[in-house]
Amino acid sequence: MLHNGNWNGSQVIFAGWIEESTHAYITDTTPFASDGAGYGYLWWVNGFRLPEKSLSARGALAKYLVVIPERGLVVVYRPDA
Repeated sequence: MLHNGNWNGSQVIFAGWIEESTHAYITDTTPFASDGAGYGYLWWVNGFRLPEKSLSARGALAKYLVVIPERGLVVVYRPDA
């Protein structure tokens, strides 16, 4: 996800799928939503009030995977580890 589906010069995930699955098809407008994130195909898009485009996967018990391509950054947060 960080390099648009490319790993070490090999395209392992079709770049078109990356684009389609990380497009926000809905926006979370519930009263609990404070970060303005949208939702694609299993990815939250542009959440956490970051200035650049971001992707995140959010799991139970506050587990997060956040990808910030413009900064070449992947953050994994596991509070129970």
